Amino acid sequence: MQTADRLVTPSDIKAFCLNELSARYGITPGMVRKLSVSHRLQSRDEEGGNASGYVVTVDIVVESTGFVRRSFEDRVPQVEILLGKMIDARTAGVYPVKVTISIQ
Repeated sequence: MQTADRLVTPSDIKAFCLNELSARYGITPGMVRKLSVSHRLQSRDEEGGNASGYVVTVDIVVESTGFVRRSFEDRVPQVEILLGKMIDARTAGVYPVKVTISIQ
C-alpha cells in the first residue's frame, strides 16, 4: 500500500514528529525521552459543547538540556499547534489531533 506522504499508523506519526523536531528545531531523537501516540475519548470540544468520538493524542517529553531551555522552551506552545496542524493535514482527518510537549 502506498501512502503518498500520508500518516497512517502511530509509527508514522512518531517518525514524522521526530523528523520535524530534528529538522526545524534541532531536537535530536536522543533528546526525546518519550513519544507516545494514542486515542482517547473526547467528551467535550474546545468551545465547551458536546462532542462524540476520539481525539488522537501525541505526547512528547523532551530532555531538559541547556540547548532546549535556551532555544526551544519558549516555542513549545507554537510547536504544539504547528505539529498538530501538520499531522492533521497528513492524516485522514477523521479525528482531531492534540499535541502536548513537556520538558523534563
